[in-house]
Amino acid sequence: MLRYLNGSSYKDLKLNVSIAQILDFDIGMFLLAHQYDIKCLRSRAINHFHKDAENLICFDTVARGIRRLLGPNAPRLADSSLQDIAFQFCMEHVEDLLQNQTFHDLLRDGSLLN
Repeated sequence: MLRYLNGSSYKDLKLNVSIAQILDFDIGMFLLAHQYDIKCLRSRAINHFHKDAENLICFDTVARGIRRLLGPNAPRLADSSLQDIAFQFCMEHVEDLLQNQTFHDLLRDGSLLN
């Protein structure tokens, strides 16, 4: 976050993040921006989360990111915009997500959504 505040682009910050951790990175940046009330960073994190989720829809990282935002252990936030985007993403892509085995398993066992 400090590198972002010092002028690094959000994309530059993500260069060394693995595909498996890309949504966790977006969520983490949103949570930091929420904690310190940095609106422009929250907005960037939301936009990147949505794009990254669309690009990685067939990978289990999407299901795990959705569970982190919407599951039983999801954070309670004053600004629920990232959670709203995650829920909207699920609604828009439900057919594709149900083909994702991890998403399907988490949904079936009740740990995906709260």
